[in-house]
This record gives sequence, structure tokens and C-alpha cells, in this order.
Amino acid sequence: MTIRRCLPVLLVLAVMPLLTAPTAAAQQQLGAIQGTVTDASGAVVPGATISVTHGDTGVTRTTVSNEAGVYRMPSVEPGRYRVAVELQGFRPAVQTDVIVSVGATCGVNFTLQAGSLEERIEVSGTIADIQTERAEISAVVEQKKINDLPLVGRNVLALAALQPGINGIPTTADFLSAEQGMGVTANGVRESGNSASVDGASINNGPWGGTVLIVPNVEAVQEYQVIANNPSAEVGRNSGATVSIITKGGTNRFSGSVFEFHRNENLRARGFFENRTRPKVDFHRNDFGGSIGGPIRRDSTFFFLSAEIVRELTGNAFNATVETQQIVDWVNANRPNSIAAQLFSRYAPDSRPTAGTDLGTPMPGANVWSTTPDGIPDVGTISVTNNGPRDGDQVNFRFDQVLRGGQDRLKATYYLSNIETQFLYVRPQFDHPYPFRNQLVNLAHTWMISNQTLNEATVGLVRQHGEAGNPAPESPNVNPGSGVSGFGVEFWHPIDFTQNNFQFRDTVTLNRGRHSFRTGGEWRLGIDGATLHHWERPTYGFQNFLDFIDDEPFNENRAVDPATGLPTVAYGKYRTNEWAVFIQDNWKARSNLTLNLGLRYENFGNPTKDAIPYNGIILGSGSTRAEQIANARVGTIEKLYDTDWNNIAPRLGITWDPTSTGRFVIRSGFGKSYNRINNTVFSDERLNPPQFANAVGSIQDGTPIVYSLGPN
Repeated sequence: MTIRRCLPVLLVLAVMPLLTAPTAAAQQQLGAIQGTVTDASGAVVPGATISVTHGDTGVTRTTVSNEAGVYRMPSVEPGRYRVAVELQGFRPAVQTDVIVSVGATCGVNFTLQAGSLEERIEVSGTIADIQTERAEISAVVEQKKINDLPLVGRNVLALAALQPGINGIPTTADFLSAEQGMGVTANGVRESGNSASVDGASINNGPWGGTVLIVPNVEAVQEYQVIANNPSAEVGRNSGATVSIITKGGTNRFSGSVFEFHRNENLRARGFFENRTRPKVDFHRNDFGGSIGGPIRRDSTFFFLSAEIVRELTGNAFNATVETQQIVDWVNANRPNSIAAQLFSRYAPDSRPTAGTDLGTPMPGANVWSTTPDGIPDVGTISVTNNGPRDGDQVNFRFDQVLRGGQDRLKATYYLSNIETQFLYVRPQFDHPYPFRNQLVNLAHTWMISNQTLNEATVGLVRQHGEAGNPAPESPNVNPGSGVSGFGVEFWHPIDFTQNNFQFRDTVTLNRGRHSFRTGGEWRLGIDGATLHHWERPTYGFQNFLDFIDDEPFNENRAVDPATGLPTVAYGKYRTNEWAVFIQDNWKARSNLTLNLGLRYENFGNPTKDAIPYNGIILGSGSTRAEQIANARVGTIEKLYDTDWNNIAPRLGITWDPTSTGRFVIRSGFGKSYNRINNTVFSDERLNPPQFANAVGSIQDGTPIVYSLGPN
């Protein structure tokens, strides 16, 4: 039986538990509380009412123990809870200070004593933070760690490197990087296999694997979980570390914060190679902002708002080789209409060398010069200090609405990050900004259908837009030779690109006896578009600076359409359509033994390209692959590869608490996971023939080189 024929079976497995429940809605982004209710003889107690109350918001949810005496309260916001149990004929029992962490299932068992409802047994004290219900290897970075541990760049993801099963050096990027990796690996899986989410919505970057587009500011983060190994079937898309960030929400009390962090050159040490005879280069960083949250309506409607702003100026001191004033004067006198004279005039460095090196004498012909000194110093060294401003700000808003007396919840999250860095050059006329605008919007709904059935739905969008211009389009890219600082901006500027990553997740939780089923799926749509101007402007190379002042280039390269030989750009707008289904059974076989049984199916689809076909290779004839490649040709194709239909991922976990105290747990597991193909693996085809080529010509090939100014 082929994998494609097996798909209907997988879909039936995913929806089979729904046959006994109303139609419903992802990975457990929140927490859960579950346990067993027994009497003094050890017999299970069905029908007991369990109330779970959040200590800060006052929101209370209730459920009833089933025929096996088991109760479960899924989709619980991280925080401190009071859990109470009542049943006619027994004294009520209360457990306070129950701490629920993101992604964790907290086991709270009760033994009821015979008596009246007027009597009560209350147990105080924090339950041990040991996972007794799930076999995954994970850790929680709680708010105390986030607040107390040093975070130079105010980037909460830097703390992921400190968790068990995680290797690597913490990221040094601050929270306002346009796109960043976490700098860590999980149990040997490469960094590109990592993934992350905020309040259940993916923040992953499409083009680059293992990178994220949004990092919430410190004030907005409640806590986050890092799963290093053996995740449940709810977790997919990647096989590395999985980071689930939960943001702060409002409570029944108004609270807020105001802060300012300042650093400057006087508060930092010199680098090892920094010149100690010179003053420190400029450095100023002001990081300031605040937050406020509270109730709109007590016990039901809450808000939270935060903002963080960074204003930074970083100096970079270095030496550069440039033309001397003497050679500029000589060119103006002897080559007044030359391209070299125009470039010297339009794009001069901030200073000229006070001393220089005589390279020799220019002579007619490219790649021809004399090393005999002519008495004119040609090039020299200057000290350059580029003071680069970097501005950024992030605002976020979260809204929570509790419905039906705490049984349902609606949560909306929004993030906006504006980031602007600078490209700085030895010749300041080429300086220009590189702004980014990243956004995340997420809407999550939790619906308590019954005491045994819960539905969770999440809709999210993470978006990035970036662009960079060219302040000097008249200048081609020129390498003057002899180590002299060149002319022109980056070969890939200007650029304008946008990516939109949509996601919908839907999960239903069904409690049936000792089984807790979680089943559902997710759909991801990525739209990644950009027109690349790589090498659109000619790039000229000179063998020696003396050739440069004679306007005699040695080589040229630029982007062309191979069919016409005319200049071109590389267009590409790509769509990825991915989906997954899963079923997870968390089976409490005994009060101290839990089995996590799961099956997941991933389909990463086949990327499509808008407007024009792909550039590709078309295999030729031959009985072997080597012969087919030898006889291949380039051509346009409609797809790069066939859809992979066999991504079936079983998961197994065992959790055993031999002492039944929650203080000593043995966990074991097995699982199979898959990584999606990041977009750059296929999107770089736009830089290939037959619709695009980076053509290179040189005088050695006998190619005539047309050397000129202007954007084309």
C-alpha cells in the first residue's frame, strides 16, 4: 500500500475521537491540570466537582471527575492556581499555590475524607515542579529568570541556551533584529531545525530555517517553554528545539512598569585589538519603555500594552586605502573628462591621506602599467570612523475576554517592530538606511464544549517587509584595484521584499475515562516575494589603480537575460502550502503511570511560483543518472520537485512516578520528526539560467568592455 493510499486512514485516525463529540478546534501552548480523585480506601470517586481558579484574574473554570475518577482541565493559562474538589458526603479539599507552566501538565491528585460540606481540608505549599504527565524533555524559562538574569540585548531567547538538552552560545542579537536565529541546537539537530511561536502563532521565518521574525520584548513575556526532545504529536514543522512563548495578559489589578537602560563608550571596555592610543569610538545606547495592564471589566475582560524603544549610535573605527589629493589633481589636469575624474569628484572620502605610495606610471592599455615611480603619491591610508545610528521600536497589545463564566476565552495579540539600520561606507555618499517592518497578529479562541470536550482554534499572521535603496544610482560598482576602497553600494541593492506567513490551527481535546485525546491539524500558507536587483548595475574590476585612472577595466559582470543579452532582474514570488494532522492519546494507565501515544502526518506541499516558471535543469537521455546529467540542459519548468507524501511521524512517551509523590519521575520516549525545506533552497533558482545569468567578461576572453556611468 502506498503512502498516498494510506492518507485516508491517517485522516480517519485524526478525526475518530470527534465522532463522539461536536465538530471542533494545536500544540498545547498553554498548560493543563489533571489528576485522580479517590476516597480514603483508594477507590476512585466519580462525579466530584473540581474548580480551578486563577490567582490573579479570579477566572474560575469547573469540571467533573469521570467514571475512572480522573479529571482534566486543559488549556490553562500559566500562573498560580487554587484547585478545589467538592462532592456530597465528603469534606471539600483544596490545593493552593498550584503553579502551571507553559506547555506543562500539572498532576494534582486528591484523596477525599468522609464528612460534611461544612468541613474542609486545605493543603498549602507549591507543588514540586517535576513533569509527571508528559515524557518530553523540556524546560520552562519563567518570569523570575527573565527578570533576574542578565540580558544585554534584552532578548529573552538568549536564555534558551541555558536549558537541558540545548547546546550552543546564546544569541548576542537584541530583540529588535529583523530576523535572527537562536544560536542553539537541540540534541545535535542543526540550528535550521528550530521553531518558535508566540501565544500559539508561528513566528518562523520562511526563507531561512530556524530563524524568527518577532522576539517579544522582556516586559511582554510571561514565560516560555523549550522542548529539546521527545515532543508529542502536536509538535511539528521542524525537528529541532521548539520554543513556545506566552505573553503577559492583564489581571484584576492595574500594574505597569517604566524603565531606561543606558550605555555609552565610557561604560565599556576596549576590545583586545582596539588602538589604545586613540579615544574610544562613540557608542550610545538608550533602551527605554514601559508597560501597563489591568482589567477592563473585573474577572472577565483584560488588556496589556507594552512598548520598548532603542536609540543606538555605534562607532566603527578602521583604516582604509584611498586616492591621494595629488593623484586627484593629476587626473583632473590630465584626464578631466574621464570616469575616474567624475568618480573622484562625486564620491570623495571624508579625508585624504597625508602621505602616500607611488605605485608607478600609468600606460595605455588595460592590465598595463609601469612600476617606475613618477614622483606622484597615488594611494595612502586614512582613518575612518563610521558612526552608525540604529533605531528601533516595538509595541504590543494583548486583549483577553472570558466568556460563559470562565468556560470560554478569546485572546488577541498584536506586535509591531520597526527596525532601521544603516549601510555605511568609506565614501559617505553611498550611505543609506535599511528599514524593516515586522508584524504579528494572532487570534485564539478556547471553547469548553462540555466537561469532557474542549476546542482550541488559532489564526495567525507574521509579516515582514524590508527595503533598501541606492542613493547614487549613477555609480556602477567599481573595484579600483590595489586595495583602494571602491565605489557603489552592495551589488544586491536596491531591494524590496515582503513575506506573509499565515497559519490556522485547530485542536480538540476529548477526555474519555483514563484517556485524554488531542487531535486536530494545522494549515500554513507562505507568500514570499521579491524582485532581486543583483548585479543589475555593472561591476567593473581593475588589475591596478593605475589602470583605474586610465579608465581601462580588466573585467565586467552584470545580470543579463541569456536569451537576449539585455540587462534584467530576478523576479520571484513563491507560495508554500503546508498542512499536518495529528492524534495524541495521553493515557493515564495508572495513577502513577502515563503513556503518551501519538501519530502525526506532515505534508510540506510543493512550492509554486507566480507569473513566470521556474529555472531548472532538464535531464537528458541515458541509462544512469550520471549520463542523464551529462546530457542535461537548462530550461523552464513548472515545479522543482514532487510532493513528498510519506512524512509519517509516530511518537511514544512513558512517564512513571514510582513513589507516587511527584518528586521522582522516570521518563522515556521515541519519536520521528521532519524538517520543512526553507524557501532559499528553491527561491534562489531565480538567479539561474535560462531566464537569468550573471555574465562575466574580461579582456582575456577578448570581450570588449563598455565602461560608463549611469544606472544601466
